[in-house]
Amino acid sequence: MLEEYMKSLGYKEEEINLILSSYPIKTYTESTLLYHLKNLVNFFHRNGLDNESIIKITKTIPNCIVMSTENIKEKIKDLSSYSFNKIEVYQLLGKYPYLIEMNPERIKNKYLLLEELGFTKEDANTLFLKRPDFLNRDSATIKKKHHFLIEYGYEEKDLVKIIKEVPKLLDKSITELAEKIESWTSIGFSKEEWIKLSSYLPTLYEMKKETFEEKMKPLKDLGFETKETIGMLRKAPLLLKGDHLEKATECKENLETLGFSTEEIPKMVKRNPYILLFNKEMIADNFKAIIKMGFQNTEVTEMIHKTPLLLTYDSASITSRLDYYQKKSLLSKIKQNSNYLLYSLELMKKREKIIGEKNIEDLFLTDQAFLKKYKQTREEVLKED
Repeated sequence: MLEEYMKSLGYKEEEINLILSSYPIKTYTESTLLYHLKNLVNFFHRNGLDNESIIKITKTIPNCIVMSTENIKEKIKDLSSYSFNKIEVYQLLGKYPYLIEMNPERIKNKYLLLEELGFTKEDANTLFLKRPDFLNRDSATIKKKHHFLIEYGYEEKDLVKIIKEVPKLLDKSITELAEKIESWTSIGFSKEEWIKLSSYLPTLYEMKKETFEEKMKPLKDLGFETKETIGMLRKAPLLLKGDHLEKATECKENLETLGFSTEEIPKMVKRNPYILLFNKEMIADNFKAIIKMGFQNTEVTEMIHKTPLLLTYDSASITSRLDYYQKKSLLSKIKQNSNYLLYSLELMKKREKIIGEKNIEDLFLTDQAFLKKYKQTREEVLKED
């Protein structure tokens, strides 16, 4: 009866033999084991665990079959005290059955260790939900790896983010960590660049160098050298996410249709790599927003070539700024100095109140020049009513 019941749950023959031959299971009668197992299965089912998880738990900790459900509830209560909800606690047990037998003091000490390393309780819970086995890891080893990365140059807060997102990092030895970092810096990243980029995108620690080089291929096809691509990633690390780089050729073709030359495009992308993050419709909308103000196509391409950021600005903001400058008869000034379109409209309107219509071109003074002439900093200007 017992074996038939276990098979109905999904146990394999060898799993049944393994469990029934373990101590102290083998000291119980078949009817007693059947009774206890049914109670345990019903208990776990009521709390959201499926048969596969139950099989994993009983294979790992056969003794739990004859363990009182009250004892298991106590273990659940201990874990819940760390702000895990009920569903999360049972997920933890399903992933890492050893928690059933783990000393509560060991769990407490792991939280104290992570707190020492800069983790909040919420940070620690995020980590343990991904890798509950870390609750049973050697604390001294974790501290050594953490210390190595701090000594390398990471800030504590960045390591919290990296470890939470890529807990596999702690599976590596210090030698392996050093080799991983070396493999990236050998591509051309400086130490500071690697720290900044990996802090923003921790998954780089899981990416192979060959995979990275393959992702960079579309940029190299546009004529960029490795050092240039690294510089672009430093400005816009989001490029490595999703399929943005795969669309580099499509972006180039779109810019060509707008009138930009083959020589201009790489220079623009290098100065403003965020261009690669925007779809062609948004790029076209921003371009057309300037065209609508009466500029010639060649004038707009020249303006954007000088100020590539304009392609990634909100078209409504560009339109409202151009409307304002048109009313002030300053569009010719904008055509000559397209970077003026980057100034916020709020700043321009408040400067105008200070300088008056006679000195309208003083709108475009640098902050330093404006302070010298009108004795007000940008902050003071923006506070003006």
